[in-house]
Amino acid sequence: MATKNKTAQAATPYTPTWLPRKPQEGLLDLLLSDKTYVLAAGSSRVGKSWLYMIWILQMCLWYPGSRHGIFRRNRNACDRNLFKLTLHQAIKSMGLTSHLDGCVNKSDLTVTFPNGSVIAFGGLDEHNRDRELGSEYQTIWMNEVSEFDYEDVEFLKGRLYDQVKKDAELAPLGAPITLRHRMFFDCNPGTFDDWDYKLFVQRIHPLTNAPLQYPQDYGLHRLITDDQDYIRRNADQSEEWKQRFIYANWTSSNPDAMFQRGYIDRNRHYGDLPPLKHVVVGVDPAGTSHEKSDWTGIIVAGIDYDGHVYVLADRSVKSQDWEKVVIDAYEEFQADEIVAERNSGHDLVKKVIYQAAKGAISVDDVWAKRNKEVRAKPIADKYRDGFVHHLGDDPHKERLSALETQMCAFGGVAQKGKSPDRMDALVWALWKLFKINSTSGPARVRAVAQQGYHR
Repeated sequence: MATKNKTAQAATPYTPTWLPRKPQEGLLDLLLSDKTYVLAAGSSRVGKSWLYMIWILQMCLWYPGSRHGIFRRNRNACDRNLFKLTLHQAIKSMGLTSHLDGCVNKSDLTVTFPNGSVIAFGGLDEHNRDRELGSEYQTIWMNEVSEFDYEDVEFLKGRLYDQVKKDAELAPLGAPITLRHRMFFDCNPGTFDDWDYKLFVQRIHPLTNAPLQYPQDYGLHRLITDDQDYIRRNADQSEEWKQRFIYANWTSSNPDAMFQRGYIDRNRHYGDLPPLKHVVVGVDPAGTSHEKSDWTGIIVAGIDYDGHVYVLADRSVKSQDWEKVVIDAYEEFQADEIVAERNSGHDLVKKVIYQAAKGAISVDDVWAKRNKEVRAKPIADKYRDGFVHHLGDDPHKERLSALETQMCAFGGVAQKGKSPDRMDALVWALWKLFKINSTSGPARVRAVAQQGYHR
């Protein structure tokens, strides 16, 4: 049995049977406390989900017949990321593989323990929300809260139910006799306008701004990564990105932002992609070609037969050899063409074309007639209307995070002096896919195609 420090042992008579990482210890203290509502706000890859899953598995063992609900906004995301990955990692970590053999129902997304305890995985998206109307849980965990509206929290709060007693032989002596209801949340902190910041930091109701009547019921722990390799890999990310995904800080939102994070989160796509009729690689080349050059934005996107666009990948690089990355993305996604912004001498776009040595390729060389905000406006409208979908499954979601941070910071005074390279590449790609024609948009210079290319 793993042990914590002596101070923690004195405060909590029972201890877990697994050893937490250093950043997780504060969250474990909250789970061992009497807080009803717990938020884990932390860096990426710091183990928030793993610790919550371990805890819920432990409660299932200690409290026979207990029920626990685990939710993502989208049921497919809950299936792919939590049910198929995190659950099985936690089961293995706790040595429960043989104990739960035959207990996992892949069609219903449930785990039914031999003692009658149940973990149910679900979503609140269309066609799934009504399934929860008659459900009752002792524990509810809402994963990735930026995807949820506060109304979702209130809906699930109504599904909480008490009155499950512990197994006196299996549970530690200090464990409460009755498992009381609790809600767990986790996030990569966003902005001061988010409901999780209002609820757990300001301790006010997110909809009315009235002070909480029982603020002592709410507990927050910030988990900051100790993974030095992760920090080094992302050393060149924007300050906005690092504040959210490394330092776990909420930041000021840009009131003039053209792209709203809510539109991105609510329209994420999970699961298999529909057939795509056209795929492009959008490129915003760095203005110079040397080791101190800016980032080159490289975004892959495709459109389906119903007119919906899917942002497939962000391959942006800070490299003199960015054209190799463009060609690799072109071939990996079997793209139909490259849409590249023409720089002042358009030598870099030529370089992309002429150094493509792996077969046929098509390139649209375009240039901007208007400023970035005017050019981005029709694309922002497509996001607002629900026609653009970022991939939500891990690891795609994390790999698009730098693009999304840049998008949500773009607009107004806050953006002056910054080069939104990733966003520019996205805009070029989506102008092409949506076939937007306007004097404010890109002007095609030429299309260069080699014979024999087919998708």
